[in-house]
Amino acid sequence: MSITLGNKWLMSIRVLTAVIIGYGLTVLYTVAISKTLMILGLTKVNATVSMQLLSFLIYSIVVMWVFSVASLRKLWLHITYSMIISLVLIYLINMGLQ
Repeated sequence: MSITLGNKWLMSIRVLTAVIIGYGLTVLYTVAISKTLMILGLTKVNATVSMQLLSFLIYSIVVMWVFSVASLRKLWLHITYSMIISLVLIYLINMGLQ
């Protein structure tokens, strides 16, 4: 089974997406859930430490998800929607905390 140049580029795009965008998406989810935990009554320290531990699981799930999606178009659409949703959630939580 030969690997063509096109397949190498597609795999490179997925790897870069998993590493870079996956990290960004993990940070957004971590911040959103941490702020939600603070609203629910956890102290800032407990929410932060809990989400630091949970961020490893979130990052692992995001990386596996990047490689499981069939097409790059679907992948980027899902990533865009996920980032928008988490950014809106963070914004709404910040407005509620003020």
